Amino acid sequence: MFSMPSVSSVSLSRVAFGTLPVAVVVLLAAGLPGPRVARADATGDMARSLLERNKGAAITCTVVIKVAGGPNGEESNGELEVEGVVIDASGLIVVPNTSIDPTSLFASIAGEGAIGNVTSKVVSVRILTTGSAEIPAKVVLRDTDRNLAFLRPITAPATPLPFVDLKTAGKAQAGEAVFVLGRMGKTGNRGAEVGFTRVTGTIERPRLTYVVQPLTGAGSPGNLVFNEQGQPLGLLGVKLSVGRRSGFGGQDVLQIVVPVEDILEIGAQAPQAKDVRDETVPAKATPAKLAAPAKKPAK
Repeated sequence: MFSMPSVSSVSLSRVAFGTLPVAVVVLLAAGLPGPRVARADATGDMARSLLERNKGAAITCTVVIKVAGGPNGEESNGELEVEGVVIDASGLIVVPNTSIDPTSLFASIAGEGAIGNVTSKVVSVRILTTGSAEIPAKVVLRDTDRNLAFLRPITAPATPLPFVDLKTAGKAQAGEAVFVLGRMGKTGNRGAEVGFTRVTGTIERPRLTYVVQPLTGAGSPGNLVFNEQGQPLGLLGVKLSVGRRSGFGGQDVLQIVVPVEDILEIGAQAPQAKDVRDETVPAKATPAKLAAPAKKPAK
C-alpha cells in the first residue's frame, strides 16, 4: 500500500537541500560525485622533507677495480659507479661491500668454489660531489659478513661533506612504509631522489635484518632507508643464498636493509685514511694466485 511521506521528513529534506548550492543539489540528484575535499598527502610530505634535509649525504663514487686470476691469470681494470652515504662529520662513507667487490657477489650466487682463484682489488676511489669536484678516497675497512665497506677521503675536503646522524636511528615493523634516499645515474645528472616501499618481514638470526619489497623505480644498493617517522633505519642491500643457482628472479634473492646498529658498530672501528697504506683486505679474502704462464712445447 502506498504511503505518503510525513510532513516532518519532507520539511527536513527541504531544509537539508536548501542549505546546499544549486549546482551541488543537481550533482547529487544525478548520482555524480560532489566537490573533492582536499586531503593532506602525509607520505609525500615526509618524502619531500627527507629529500630536502638529507640529499647532501647521499653520494656517488667512481671505483676502479682490478680483477685478476682465471685460467690464464689475466688482469683487467673496470670502473663502477657506487652509491653510499656519508655518516659522520669526518666524511666517513658506508657502501655495500659487494658494490666494490664483484667477486664476492658472484661467490654469493654460485658459491666460493665457483670463482676459483679470481680476486678483485680496489685501485682508486673518487667521491663525486654535487659540483664538478672529485674527492680522492680509499677503502679503510670491510666487513664481509655484514656486507659493509667504509671509505674515507684521503685528504679532508675544504668544505665538510653533509652527513646523516645515524644516532637518531629508529625501528620498523612488517607492513610499515619506508623511504629510500639515493641518487639517479648519469642520465639523471646524478640528482637526488627518494623512493617508497614497505617492510615485508624481518630476519632475526644471526642478527636483525629488515626485508623490504623490491623497488621498481628509485632505490639501489647503498641507499639510506628511513622509517615512517623519518628516522634512519639502515643501508639498502641484497641478500643471496650461498651456492643456490635459482637466479635473481627466485626466492633466494632478498632486498634487505642492514640496520643502523650494525653500521655504527663496524664504522666505529674504521681507521683514518692516513693510517691505511692500501685498502683493508677483507677477513675472508684469498690472496691472488695467478696461474703460471704456459710452458713452451719442447722442440
